[in-house]
Amino acid sequence: MQRWLAENIRNNSDSREAGSIRAVKMLTSFAAGKGLVLLTFAMLGWYISMAVGSPTMRQGLFRRHLPVQVMSPDAYISSDVTAQKAEDGLGIFHSTNRNEDGIIDKGTGYKGEFATVSQDGKPATATRHASKVARVAVPLHTFTMPSSTNKSQQSRNKTHLRSERVHRGPATCPPLKTGANLPRRIYPRRDRGNCSCTPVAPFILLSMQRSGSGWLETLLNSHPNVQSHGELFQVRKRGDGWREMQAALEEVFEFGRVSEEQECLSAVGLKWMLNQGALQYRRELVEYVRARGVSVVLLVRRNSLRRLISVLANIYDQGKKLVDGKKHRSHVHSAEEAAKLAHFRPRLNPGTLLPHLRHVQRTTDAAVDLLADTRHLVLHYEDLVADSRVVDRLQAFLGLPPRLLRSKQVQIHREGLEQHIANWDEVKSILTGTEFEHMLQ
Repeated sequence: MQRWLAENIRNNSDSREAGSIRAVKMLTSFAAGKGLVLLTFAMLGWYISMAVGSPTMRQGLFRRHLPVQVMSPDAYISSDVTAQKAEDGLGIFHSTNRNEDGIIDKGTGYKGEFATVSQDGKPATATRHASKVARVAVPLHTFTMPSSTNKSQQSRNKTHLRSERVHRGPATCPPLKTGANLPRRIYPRRDRGNCSCTPVAPFILLSMQRSGSGWLETLLNSHPNVQSHGELFQVRKRGDGWREMQAALEEVFEFGRVSEEQECLSAVGLKWMLNQGALQYRRELVEYVRARGVSVVLLVRRNSLRRLISVLANIYDQGKKLVDGKKHRSHVHSAEEAAKLAHFRPRLNPGTLLPHLRHVQRTTDAAVDLLADTRHLVLHYEDLVADSRVVDRLQAFLGLPPRLLRSKQVQIHREGLEQHIANWDEVKSILTGTEFEHMLQ
């Protein structure tokens, strides 16, 4: 009995020891599995925190929003990640105009990042939109766009962006007014910021050299709502035809030559001499003017004899440079300079004088006939000099608010013709009794 009890106790002890070992092994295995899970969750949490906290990883993972920084007082706005900007094809916005609150409100517009401000001038939201062109208005300090990836929040941001955007394209502008006495106007396709919905009357100033067109253009450009770009076709490349000329006209009327608008422009145009292709491509010109709705101003000088004196004096000064001996002056801004140019008295060729005057008359008549089916206004240089109301007619013709227009240019040949023509008696005898006798007065 005692032997049996001893063996039974020994066997039970072995069983308890084996059970304890098995329990320890089970606990160890369970703890190891639970630790692996916890370790996995810990590593995942660390990776997410790094992704959210690192700008580089955030841009690589989400690519939703990037910081925008005003880089200088001239307000260059660009992404802080050059590679990202290049990949997305982002442009750079530039502006030099600020309102009284220090908010940039004008610039060139670009594809890429947009920024907006609320009505109180504080930063609102900014986001990227790679397919549309928009204006931006941002306070002059650095701010960072939100990095939220919530779709509903993004939708609200886009709705807010559309409501706060400065740019308004022609499609959003009110219909253009039409009328018999109103010039035809257009909304240029170029982004003009706050001026985008200000309609513009395109115009062409047609004339002949030394007929007062330079003086008239300076008068027009003294109006704050007008910009005329001079003689575009004074120098043309060999082989240039109507296609190139039309492209140049489109560049003007679509504001390709307008750098900035101090005030919103209401009329934009150029000066075009009749011998620079206007009559050569008369059919194409008339078709273009009528289709584009261009208003044409034809400036004519009644006294072709005085015009001839001005032409010859201008040619003479190209070689002599009478004002200062250094630079040719087509126009002058003082009576002293005008007197120096008027000192030259050309001798007119008796054999070619009448043919020349008749050629000028035919050219003028051809220009008037050319414009018969267009919206045009014929002005005479002599009337502009004598009556300021003629300038008011011109402003009304272009649909401009009336202004007192001024020019710094001074008339050169102010005396009687006998003081400006070297062989006056000979010229007088040739023209007496002809259709040009009135020009001797």
